[in-house]
Amino acid sequence: MFGFDASQIEHFDPAAMAGFDADKFGNFDPEAMAGFDPAQVEFFDPNAMEGFGRDHMTQMGLDALASFDLEQVQHLEKVALSGIGDKVPEFSDFDIEVRKEFLGEDGLRLGGVGSFEDLTEQLLGDPPSPEELAAMGWDNSLGNPDDFDFSSGVPDGLTGVALEKAMEAFGNGG
Repeated sequence: MFGFDASQIEHFDPAAMAGFDADKFGNFDPEAMAGFDPAQVEFFDPNAMEGFGRDHMTQMGLDALASFDLEQVQHLEKVALSGIGDKVPEFSDFDIEVRKEFLGEDGLRLGGVGSFEDLTEQLLGDPPSPEELAAMGWDNSLGNPDDFDFSSGVPDGLTGVALEKAMEAFGNGG
């Protein structure tokens, strides 16, 4: 399998993927993984997923990675899951059940997934203290961000770097 490159793989019949086992997938040149598309991924045997390594996942296209179903992801080795985390900047295209599999019981952090516990704590917990805000670079002359009313947009005077720092302090990327 090592002799195939991405341009050859993209021409594989999707149904033929069902015949590949873990050993065959493990022997693919990682750079050839860029040739797989979502239609082919659909036919990957979940047990064959055990053949993929981190380098295989980091070379596969984002659309193909987002096509993995829950059973396929459950058969990936942890190192391959880490490779997906290395590659994927944001998981919105992934099925929600697949995203939950990445998080696991302990709220594992992979690139773009984050920890829902941390998010909940930040949203429901106390806002940053004035000292914490100062450490994040907040300009105290703009006032207390808790008093800002964002319901009608951004408060007057809160622009540029100050706006970025406020958004960062309150966990809102903008």
